[in-house]
Amino acid sequence: MNKNRREAFSDCILAIVITIMVTESKVPHGEQRTEYLPSTILWQFPNHPES
Repeated sequence: MNKNRREAFSDCILAIVITIMVTESKVPHGEQRTEYLPSTILWQFPNHPES
C-alpha cells in the first residue's frame, strides 16, 4: 500500500472518530447555554494522558 492510500485511510478514520465525538456531546439547555459553555466544552473534552 502506498503512502497516499495510507494517509487517506488515516484521515478517514480520524474524521469518523471526530464525528462520533461531536454527536455524543451534550448541549446544555436554557440559561446554562451561554453561562457554562466554556466549562462544558472543557469538561467534555477527553483528558490527554500527557497533561
